[in-house]
Amino acid sequence: MSDFFLKFNFSINFIIVAIILIFNFVSYFRIKVSNLDIVFYTYESSPLFDFDVNNDCGKNSHIIFHVWEGRQETRTISYDKHGDTTSTTYHDKTNIDKINGKFFCFKNISYKELLYKGQIIKNGEDCPGGYEKNCGIIDTIGQNLCIKTNERCPLYDIGIGVPKDIINYHYNDEANIYYNNDNYNGNKAIIGTLILNDGQPCYDIKEKLWRKFDSCEIADSHLKCKLEVFGKLNDDRYENKGSITYKKLYEDNLPISSKTLLLDKIKDETVSLYKRIFIGIDKECDENSKISKDKYDKLKKNQSSEKKSLLAEAIIILLFVVIGLFFITPKGLNEEKYLFAVFFLFLLFLIFIICHSVFLGKIIHFRIFYNCSDSITNEMFKKENKNTKNIIIFSSINLGFEVLFLFVNILFVLFDTIKHCDCLKKSYYSGNHDSDTNKSNVNKNNSNVYFKNKPNNGIQEKPVGEVNNDIRSQENQLNQTTNNNNQNTDVEVFPQTGPAAPTSKENI
Repeated sequence: MSDFFLKFNFSINFIIVAIILIFNFVSYFRIKVSNLDIVFYTYESSPLFDFDVNNDCGKNSHIIFHVWEGRQETRTISYDKHGDTTSTTYHDKTNIDKINGKFFCFKNISYKELLYKGQIIKNGEDCPGGYEKNCGIIDTIGQNLCIKTNERCPLYDIGIGVPKDIINYHYNDEANIYYNNDNYNGNKAIIGTLILNDGQPCYDIKEKLWRKFDSCEIADSHLKCKLEVFGKLNDDRYENKGSITYKKLYEDNLPISSKTLLLDKIKDETVSLYKRIFIGIDKECDENSKISKDKYDKLKKNQSSEKKSLLAEAIIILLFVVIGLFFITPKGLNEEKYLFAVFFLFLLFLIFIICHSVFLGKIIHFRIFYNCSDSITNEMFKKENKNTKNIIIFSSINLGFEVLFLFVNILFVLFDTIKHCDCLKKSYYSGNHDSDTNKSNVNKNNSNVYFKNKPNNGIQEKPVGEVNNDIRSQENQLNQTTNNNNQNTDVEVFPQTGPAAPTSKENI
C-alpha cells in the first residue's frame, strides 16, 4: 500500500471518527427522555371522596405528600493484610404522609375511571342518567364532575391553621387542619392535587422543591424549577394553603435514628401545602391518541437505551483514540497496527449501527403525540415531543456518520484490492516476455561458454562468427582429403587442428 494512500485514508477516517466522538457527547447531554408523567399521574389521581383527617385510614387511601430519600452512611473497614476499604449503606427512606401526626384519608376513584364512565362532562352539558348531581369544575379545561344523587361531592378546599369561616368548614384542632363541609358554598373547584412544596410548585409533577439539611441526606436541595413553560418556571395554578415547619414534619414522619441526626440542624424553615384542580383531559382526543402506560414505558426505555449507547460508544472511541496515538511513529503510520485499528472500529461501528437502528426504530414506533389538555399542559407535551424528535434527529445523524465510515473503508479495501490485481496482471505479462528473452540469452550464453571453455591447443580465441567460418573451412578440407584417400588408400589424412600433422603410416 502506498504511503500517500495510507495517509489519505487515515485523514478521512480521523475526521469521521472525531465527528462521531464529539457528536455523541453533545447528543448525550442535549437530548432528554420524554416526560409525559403528568398524563398518567392525572389518570391515576383521585378526587378526595369521603375526606377525613385521622390517625388511621382503614381501607381507604391516604395522601403521600413527599418521599424523603433517606440518608447514607459511609464506614471505613480495616483489614490487616489488605488495608482499609469503605462501605456505604442507605437508611430510612420514608414517605412524608402525616401533617401534625394525622393522615389525610379519602376514597380512591381514579380520574380516568370517572372520565370513561361518562361522569366527567364538558362545561354546559347535562349530567348523564344515573349521575344527576353536578359537583362543579374538576379540571383545567372546565369540565364538570357528575355523581349519584345520594353521594357526597369530593373535597373542594383545605388548609393548615384555623379557618375564618366556621360555618363552611370542619376544623381538626389536633392536626390544625380545616377543610370544607357538605354545606360549603364557596368556589366549587374540586381538588385534584394536594402537595407539600418549598415554594410555588413546578410544572413537572415529579420536580419537587425541597431542602437538604445534612450532608448525609441522599437527595440534594432543589429550590428552583427547571421546566419552563411560556416563559415561567413555576405553575401559578397552585394555591398556597398554609405552612408547616420542616422540624415538625420530620418529627411526625422520620424514624428515630434520622430524627436524632437532623432535628438539631433544622431551625424555622417551612414547607407549604398547595392545592390545584386536575389537569384536564379531553375524552374523545384521548381515545384517538391511543396513548397507554405500556407504550409510554417502552418509549422511555428505548430513549434511555439510545442515550446510554451514545455515551458508551463515545467513551470507547475516546479510549481507542488515546491508545491509537501509539500507532503513529516518528517515521509515520505503522501500517499493520493502523489496519488493525480500522478493522476494530469497523466491527465496533457495525455493532452500534445495529443497536442504534433497533432503538431508533422502536422510538419511532412508540412515539407519542398528545394534545388533549389545556394550553399550558399541551405546551408541556409539545416540549416533550420535541425531545423525542431531537433523539430521532441526533441518532439518525450519528447513524449516518457510522455508515459513512463503513462505506469509506469498504471502498478503500475494494480500491486497494483492484490496484493489487492490476499490479499482478502487469507483473504476469511482463514476466512472460522476459522469460522468452531470458531463454534466448541463456542459449547464447551457453554457446559462448562452450567455445570459451574448449581447450585452446594453441588456437587463439575468436568470436563466434569467425569460429563458425573456420569450422566450415576445415569441413571443406576434410572432404577434399577424403576424396584424395579414395584415390590413394595408403595415405590417411587428418584435419589439421594444430601443428603439422603426420602424413606417413610410419609416423602414425
